[in-house]
Amino acid sequence: MANQRKSYRNVLATAAGAAVVASAMAPGAVAADDHTAADSFPDVAEDMTHYEAINALYQDEIIMGFEDGSYHPYESLTRIQAALMLERAKGLESDGEISYDFEDVPGGYESTVDAVYDAEYFQGSVDGDFDPYEELTREQMAVVLTKAYDLPVGEDVPESDFTDRGESALTQDYIDAVANAGVASGFPDGSFGVGEEIKRMDFAAMLYAAMNYDMDTEVTVADAGTVKDVLGVSWVVDIPLSNLDGATADSMVTLEVDGETIELMYDAEEDSFRNGEVEKSFDKQDLLDAVVMVETEDDDSDEPMDLGAVSDIEGSTTADLLGINKLVDLPLDSLDGATAESDVSIELEDGTTYDIEFDAENDSFRNAEIPSSVTVEALEAATVWVSN
Repeated sequence: MANQRKSYRNVLATAAGAAVVASAMAPGAVAADDHTAADSFPDVAEDMTHYEAINALYQDEIIMGFEDGSYHPYESLTRIQAALMLERAKGLESDGEISYDFEDVPGGYESTVDAVYDAEYFQGSVDGDFDPYEELTREQMAVVLTKAYDLPVGEDVPESDFTDRGESALTQDYIDAVANAGVASGFPDGSFGVGEEIKRMDFAAMLYAAMNYDMDTEVTVADAGTVKDVLGVSWVVDIPLSNLDGATADSMVTLEVDGETIELMYDAEEDSFRNGEVEKSFDKQDLLDAVVMVETEDDDSDEPMDLGAVSDIEGSTTADLLGINKLVDLPLDSLDGATAESDVSIELEDGTTYDIEFDAENDSFRNAEIPSSVTVEALEAATVWVSN
């Protein structure tokens, strides 16, 4: 789901019988600001169906209102409105070269249509038009959102039991996809609503649900790595770091097998997580089927860490041989949490800062160009900052 503006965690499936849409608007339309959707649109209330989705998309500037200041939640969504919403939601941009052959795209919307066409979210009608002002139907919604958000589709997805599923042979797999993902549900009569137009508020809810859809991200050893026999004595489990989405060399990687936890350690030479001493009492297939658990600390590493004064961490300050500048030397092993790639600086009490660069030969962070006017006392009292 690349280019997604925000990651919303609350999954919101459409209620039975609902159909949703967000707006695509003309110049002068209402855009998001610091207000809520309920504050901004007279026809949107906090207690209405799908308000959470409408407000979230409004705040993220994915939906907008009309020139009259309203949202028109119960109106049907047009194809161009859906295209605009997906362009914003996915952060799409046209490459500047129009690749479609549609002759009915209104002025000002060429780049939007080109972007969603190039992304293969939309195709034209059988007569070769884009039909921008035609209402989007529910099965078309299923196709568009499945493609845009890579929802699982095809033979591995359970067949939905909507009574009208078979009325659209070309889209029934996509109907199954949105139903399976919890993006859309059917009506009380058991139908999906094939051929029916989708309301703006309903599409907003479905788009919001698709944006929040979290595929079953459980990864097994078989998916990501290997299990091999070691001279009949033990198993070696190996999972390349590149196969573990979001993991780093500092992550904790474990497997749960038969109620026991097996820890895999990072091997820098192999750039993978390995354990070559897994007992043969474990069945190989059980190891392959084991879910890989990855724990990566969220340590706000972008925030600089205050490690105290230079003197507190056993740093040294000396004058150089010529007596022109002073040298600050901070051994790497004295900087808790730092690595050779860290950004290190010192800050004097008057706010002056000096960057301290890593010196591989000395395995320390050093700056030998501190002005001689800075006293040793001031340097020893300087605060050490580390950013990873």
